[in-house]
Amino acid sequence: MPLIAHHMPADQKQTWYFTFGYGHENANGERLGDRYFVVKDATFHEARKTIMDLRGTAWGFQYDDASFSGQPEQFGLKEATAEEIR
Repeated sequence: MPLIAHHMPADQKQTWYFTFGYGHENANGERLGDRYFVVKDATFHEARKTIMDLRGTAWGFQYDDASFSGQPEQFGLKEATAEEIR
């Protein structure tokens, strides 16, 4: 099961970030290990439902703003759209 890193109450609406692991691919066979997906203005559970509807359990981690800060720069991650991660 994917892991979660968050510091905010689960029922507070905020921006959530989802990353992907080695071997995660979209329907076109493109690897997603260097991508992340954003869900805005959602509670923890609403954001998780969004990613589960798109990818099932094929994602890596769920982060809040504080936990995700600096990761795109540190790891060379690029934001992906819903269409790009399907």
